[in-house]
Amino acid sequence: YVYSNERTFTDNTMLKIDHYQVLNATTDLDVAGSWSANGYRYYYVMQTDDELRANGVSADDAFIQFEDAFKTNPELKDKNMLNEFRLSTTITKYVTSRQQLSGGLTGSFINHEFQLNDIFYFPIRNDESVSLLNGFIRHEVTLSRNVRLSNALHTMYSSIDSEWYLMPRLSATLDSEKTRLGYHSLSLNLGVYRDFFGQFDITNIGPSAIAPFNRITLPFDDSLNPPVSYQTSFEWSIQPRLTTTIKIEGYYKWDPDSYELDFSQLLQEPVLSSQTYQNQSQFLMNREVRSYGMAFIINHIFEELRLSVTLIQQTNVSRFKNEQRFDGEWNHTSWSEPFSSSAMASWRINSRISLSGN
Repeated sequence: YVYSNERTFTDNTMLKIDHYQVLNATTDLDVAGSWSANGYRYYYVMQTDDELRANGVSADDAFIQFEDAFKTNPELKDKNMLNEFRLSTTITKYVTSRQQLSGGLTGSFINHEFQLNDIFYFPIRNDESVSLLNGFIRHEVTLSRNVRLSNALHTMYSSIDSEWYLMPRLSATLDSEKTRLGYHSLSLNLGVYRDFFGQFDITNIGPSAIAPFNRITLPFDDSLNPPVSYQTSFEWSIQPRLTTTIKIEGYYKWDPDSYELDFSQLLQEPVLSSQTYQNQSQFLMNREVRSYGMAFIINHIFEELRLSVTLIQQTNVSRFKNEQRFDGEWNHTSWSEPFSSSAMASWRINSRISLSGN
């Protein structure tokens, strides 16, 4: 008799408290605190027992015995737990009718556990406690009736490597007067970003693989540098009438150093039966990612029906290149979506009831 079983438990919990206050005629204060817990536990078993068959135990009775044994003492194979406590405060100051200053601090404490332990992959045990401090200052100015500028500087401190990281941002918006096509608004955004968390999909090689992969999230440890990305985007909005808006959006994103799972390393034979990967550089490898996309959006409001309809046609292409895979050629990432069409509608039936669908 051969028996196999697998079970996955996924938990997501979040609590957030937000307080907004107008300090005076020109100053606003926003304070928020939150706690979130996310994770999964994955159990599976594969076993056989020739003695049950030899002793004349029926298949039904053997199944019950196997099932009871699995329920009583399930073997935990994969585990990922991420607990985060966050406290943030933001102050917005309206210096003049044309200038606005804002700044804030966000402190996070993250406790993370990741365990991979099955019969195919090299075992991993990665536990971390990380403190992150994020600060920003933003200046927004209206140069004229039609031109607005915004520049910001974000900084992040990580207790993992005791380093400060700077991330500048810049945006500009140009609004037009009334034209034959209506009102126009054109925005351009530039920015530098860093990812302090990684999300990876580990192929599920369980007996039935009902779930094709287990998705893990973990803060990068001191064996890796937080990957930097450079992003630019634009948005052109046209409003030929009050009830109709047409938008054209586009973006480009370059990640010179990103990370992915090194499955060839995970499948290596362990040197020692008790050896476990602990540093993330032992099971993650670098890759370059380039992403770009365009979107065409039309929104129309049918006032008499209280109905809003939005149509979206978009393309989002994301490719990666890794010298160790696919002969170093460019390939699509799992989230690349070269073609996508969608429609959304919102119907306000009365002052208390509305319906939406997409």
